[in-house]
Amino acid sequence: MVAFSWQYIFKPLEAQWWVGITFSVVGLVLAFLLPSLLLPSWQGTESPALVVRIEHNTENLVRPVFRIDADEQDYARNMWSNRSSLAIGQKVTLVRNADGSDWYLKADEEMQGIAWIVRILGGIFLLIGTVVLCLTILGTPTYIVHTVGGALGALSFGIPATFALPGLLLAYRMRPNLFFSVNDQLDTETWVLGSVFTLLGILTTIGTIFLARYQLRNRSLGWHWSWGNTDRQQ
Repeated sequence: MVAFSWQYIFKPLEAQWWVGITFSVVGLVLAFLLPSLLLPSWQGTESPALVVRIEHNTENLVRPVFRIDADEQDYARNMWSNRSSLAIGQKVTLVRNADGSDWYLKADEEMQGIAWIVRILGGIFLLIGTVVLCLTILGTPTYIVHTVGGALGALSFGIPATFALPGLLLAYRMRPNLFFSVNDQLDTETWVLGSVFTLLGILTTIGTIFLARYQLRNRSLGWHWSWGNTDRQQ
C-alpha cells in the first residue's frame, strides 16, 4: 500500500507535497511556537518605574535603563537595538519574580511588535502551505496549484510592501515605537526606503495579477514553458 501510494499518489506531485508540508510546518512554528518564546509566560510583582537613561554601546546601538522608585538598582535589557521606543522620563511597569532575579517590561511594545511580525509571517507561510496541500489533495490541476501558490507567495510581499511608505509616515507620527524613537527625524533615508518598497510592492502586485491571469487562461505553469505550449494541462 505504501509503495502504491508513493508511486501513483505522492511521487507525481512530490514537489507540491514537499512545498505544502514544509510551508505548513514553518508556519506553525513561526505563528505559535516562536512568539511564546519571545514573550514572558510568568507573572510576578508589578512595580512602577522610570526610564532614567538611554545607554549607547560602541556599535552605536541603544537600550533603555529602568529604575524603580526608591530603588537604586538599575534594570537594563540584554537586547540592544538601533533605536529606543522609550524616552527618558517615561513611566513604565516592571514585573519581577519573587527573588528579583528575573524581570520583564509589562506591555513591552517592542517585543509585542516583534512577536506580531513573527505571527503574521507564520500565518502567511501556513496559508500558502495549507492552500497548496488542500488543492493537491483535492486533485486540482497542477497549473492551478502552481499559479495559486505562486500568486499567494508574491502577493504576501507585494501587498504589505505597497503600504511601506504610508506605514512609516504613520509610525513617525505615533513615535516613539518600534521604528522611531522620540527624537528621530523624518529624514531622506526613510522617504527613499519607504518609496522603494512601495514602488516594488505596486509593481509586484500588478505583475502577479497579470501573470496569474495569463497562466490560468493558458493553463500554463509559467512564462518560460508557455511559449512552446508543452506545459499546458488538459
